[in-house]
Amino acid sequence: MTIRWESGVASELIDRLDYREAKDAILDSRGRTVRCTPRRRVTMFMGPDGNFVFRKWHLGRGAQREWFWLADLARRGFKVPSRVCIAECDGASMVACSAVPGRPMGAFLSQVRHDPFAMRQAEDYCIEVVAPMVRRLHGQGLVFRDLYWDHLFVTELSGESEPWFIDVERVFRPRWRHRRWIIKDLAGLASSLPGGFSKVFLLRCFRSYRGGLDSGWKADARAILAKAARIRAHKPRYG
Repeated sequence: MTIRWESGVASELIDRLDYREAKDAILDSRGRTVRCTPRRRVTMFMGPDGNFVFRKWHLGRGAQREWFWLADLARRGFKVPSRVCIAECDGASMVACSAVPGRPMGAFLSQVRHDPFAMRQAEDYCIEVVAPMVRRLHGQGLVFRDLYWDHLFVTELSGESEPWFIDVERVFRPRWRHRRWIIKDLAGLASSLPGGFSKVFLLRCFRSYRGGLDSGWKADARAILAKAARIRAHKPRYG
């Protein structure tokens, strides 16, 4: 397979990456490694305009899934990194995308929990912006599967601008057991919430997500909290 470039990618960036064929992209070791597991490696590379490009190498066809969902989510109106290129060769694949502005929401939430005013502002943002955004994702039949605060990027915890989704490879449309997958998404957010935020705040987020509290909210809330506890107790294989 040859390199496939997203339309509109600057020629200066294409020249800087200098991929002539798929194996060049697959074997490229330049840049700083951000995360590495036996089946996936993410590196950060400085583009010619001073902005970063993230390259994600997969053992298998994971790059194809991420390439698809980056375009699909953008088409649906969600904010995601811009695609740069994709390559596949000898059982491995690589997808490159532009960096997004800001920092992970998890880092922001950890920072503001010691400032009552900033914490309240952050809570309002989660309730008024993030929860409806997740409801919109689920309302279109999609689940994220890795929905943690560190997979949402923002420049500030205020205003009406929605966060950016990153690491979208595992997004999918379940054909059955929709409630199970939705519970897992919401539990991912609950489990990754830094200490200092109350259950009352989580309930307010849940109420915003549902658009109110109907007769089934208590059972779902219990399921979310129980799943969140199991996620927190689970030791990640690769940290």
